[in-house]
Amino acid sequence: MAIADEVNDDVARCRVYEAIVPYLDGDEPDVVLEAVRHIENPFSAAGLLARLARRGLTDEQRGRALAAAYALDSRKARSEAFVGLGPYLGSDQLATVIADVDRMVGDEVFESRLQALQGLARQLP
Repeated sequence: MAIADEVNDDVARCRVYEAIVPYLDGDEPDVVLEAVRHIENPFSAAGLLARLARRGLTDEQRGRALAAAYALDSRKARSEAFVGLGPYLGSDQLATVIADVDRMVGDEVFESRLQALQGLARQLP
């Protein structure tokens, strides 16, 4: 992970992190979650959050990933992160995210992301 920290370009740094995500052990996802907070490109950060979620996170790490998604400074990137995290959230977290994306609707991008999230919610028991 030290190599990723030395890369100056956000997009390239995210690609390095994404490449190592499948090999992370123990608390190492926490290091990447912390790094996400310092990535200036919100879309790169959103993609990295989704990659981390697919890898598998603890409940606490999922909560921190969701908090990192909420901290993204682009509504479109935030909604992209929500869709990436959606399949791995609990029903309460997913309901909150759906309500928040619902408030963003008015743009075609948000409509499609809201529909994707609502589809996930229908699959929950």
